[in-house]
Amino acid sequence: MSTRRLLVFTAAPALCIGSFALMFPELLLLGKGVMTPDAAAVAMTRTVGVALIGFAGLDLAVSELPPSASLRRVLLANAVFQLALLPLDPWACATGAFHGLGSFLPNSVLHVALATLFVRAWRRAPSGVVPCLTAPRRSTASPAG
Repeated sequence: MSTRRLLVFTAAPALCIGSFALMFPELLLLGKGVMTPDAAAVAMTRTVGVALIGFAGLDLAVSELPPSASLRRVLLANAVFQLALLPLDPWACATGAFHGLGSFLPNSVLHVALATLFVRAWRRAPSGVVPCLTAPRRSTASPAG
């Protein structure tokens, strides 16, 4: 998969899920088995929604850029983001905050798959930096003066 396709492919669901989390946090939490979410859970769900929307916007913004060191860093940041998210839902289930395999397994599989794709894209992406083929010439003349 090309880097452009990966960034667009991952931005679309991030934008949808982020928007859903921002606008309907209670419904999202209900899907995780949280029957009566408190105000803090709702606020944090909205915060995650905004973060997902931000990543989607960044990914769409850089999807058309030529290869560069900056694009590689965005790919790496996406991979780190996915890996950082990976243990959160299983931990929430283990501690009783979420209930059942369905509350975390789909997201866990998704995070592993996306992290793998982003790491692969990061490793394959050229830096966009053209190496200098010859060393710059230094002047051997002494300064006039």
